[in-house]
Amino acid sequence: MWVERWEARIRVLHVDDDPSFGALVSTALERENDAFAVTTAASADEGLARLGAGTFECVVSDYQMPGTDGLEFLRAVREPYPDLPFLLFTGRGSEEIAGEAISAGVTDYLQKGGPDRYTVLANRVENAVDRYRTHRALDRTRQWFRMLIENSTDITTVVDEAGVIAYQCPAIEHQLGYGPDELVGSDGLEYVHPADRERVTRAFDAFVDAPEAILDDLVYRFRHADGSWRWLATSMWDARDTIVDGFVVNSRDVTDRHRQRERFRTLVEEARDTILLVDAEGDIDYATPGVEDLLGLRPEELVGRNGFEGIHPEDVAAVTAEFAAAVTEPAGRGDATFRYRHADGSWVRLDGRVRNRLDDPAVDGLIVYLHEVPEPRVTDARPIAERPKN
Repeated sequence: MWVERWEARIRVLHVDDDPSFGALVSTALERENDAFAVTTAASADEGLARLGAGTFECVVSDYQMPGTDGLEFLRAVREPYPDLPFLLFTGRGSEEIAGEAISAGVTDYLQKGGPDRYTVLANRVENAVDRYRTHRALDRTRQWFRMLIENSTDITTVVDEAGVIAYQCPAIEHQLGYGPDELVGSDGLEYVHPADRERVTRAFDAFVDAPEAILDDLVYRFRHADGSWRWLATSMWDARDTIVDGFVVNSRDVTDRHRQRERFRTLVEEARDTILLVDAEGDIDYATPGVEDLLGLRPEELVGRNGFEGIHPEDVAAVTAEFAAAVTEPAGRGDATFRYRHADGSWVRLDGRVRNRLDDPAVDGLIVYLHEVPEPRVTDARPIAERPKN
């Protein structure tokens, strides 16, 4: 996170038409606080020139000066530097001057006097600069966060315990077509697809009741302003004990990713081969629905089992050797023809190909392709009774 870093020195511009008094004030201030670095100017014009050429955090000015007086100087300073601390330090004081100075935006007003006035002036300058630095730091922090939020591709939302939207970042307009204030005050769940609403409601309620839990990558459909549905992946964190006073919801549009996954799943499930995903030990993590036609087993009956369990005892050694060779080589592969027990107890002759994708984060396993090898056709023309029995 960006943090304002200030100089140890406090740079002060002192403007007074009496050079000897200007030198006296400079010396007194620097004696009161060794962090002060005071620059003097003998007129308002010189003061404006020095402000334009340097970096100052406070201006201390006399009121009575030839040409441009302290109030006129204050007004001139306020145009380019609306927040710069400006103190009037003058021998002439009246309620009228004080009132005008306040109207013109003076930070503080102090009459000249005895030596103790320099202590008071130093304190006033230090306090004014502290406030100035704090306000600048807050402004920069707000700008920093605003820049992050407004340029983020994620949608940041703040909701209360009932799911009512208290804040919506500008990114929603680009992502979902709503203006930043359009959804504020409404129930966010109203925009969730009816088929997903109960599931999302349960997840949200559970998180509200147990905020120490993690709500991450909750995927659901959300209504776009044009009436279409977009898939969002959402995470949430509890910020009720902060100035936010609510739950921060970060969402990103994963519609394209979801469509690609659904397309891939359809292609895999409709593929001619049955496909398994197994780990390095052969334990099955996934099976396509076609396995039920091939082996009479539902995919969920195979998941969690070791794939070697159903191989015919006479074929286990050959299949194990091919599998081991695929596991030990990056992007390794193996091929084998073997028998596998069907759910009805019979043996199905299979052609199997294994491809090592352990190094691919999207797969993290080995892909096994299976298809049935039909038994050889009978070509013996002799009558059945005369054929040799197996």
